[in-house]
Amino acid sequence: MRMRGLLVIGGSAAIAGVIAVGLIAGLDRGGPARVSLPDAGADATPVASREAAEAAKAAEAPKAATAPAAKEPRLKGSGAPIRISGTDAITGEPVSLAQFTGKPVVLAIWASWCHGCNDEAPHVSAVAAERGDDVHFVGLNYADDASSAKGFYEKHDWRFPSIEDASGEIATRLGLQGTPTTLFLDSEHREIGRILGATDAAGFEDAIDQVTAG
Repeated sequence: MRMRGLLVIGGSAAIAGVIAVGLIAGLDRGGPARVSLPDAGADATPVASREAAEAAKAAEAPKAATAPAAKEPRLKGSGAPIRISGTDAITGEPVSLAQFTGKPVVLAIWASWCHGCNDEAPHVSAVAAERGDDVHFVGLNYADDASSAKGFYEKHDWRFPSIEDASGEIATRLGLQGTPTTLFLDSEHREIGRILGATDAAGFEDAIDQVTAG
């Protein structure tokens, strides 16, 4: 099911199909996919990268003593919060998105048979370990079998839970168009944006920097 063209969507998908409310970019025909998150106007101001945020803070440092800059709020998603739950594809334990509160969520839809998922997986592992204080990582294992899913986890050293979706019903409700797909949710689990196709560590870092700005 892997799509060669990489489409980047920002928006909300709480029912079948994708309700696009953000910026829709064109096909990326070469290189890792990137997210393009919507301009949240008064609600939030995205930050392109951690380096840019640090540079901005440094530039404002002399003014901080007399007039501290207002803290920028995080981006907020639109539409109804996403509510999904099921069995962990690896441990067999119950898992629900509702367990992950207080921080934005990176929801990775993957399958062991998906070439792009395997290409992307080492980047997911590295960023999930690095940015665990900023976001929750949760997987959704699409149309897979238990043995292959466990092998995938062991191979790529994934440490976060994944909800099993052997029938593909959950992914369909989320508007899945290809694997891998990564959804970026705010702390209330409303979708801010998504990446369709394989990305790399820089792609994840950029998106996480934006959804956690402030």
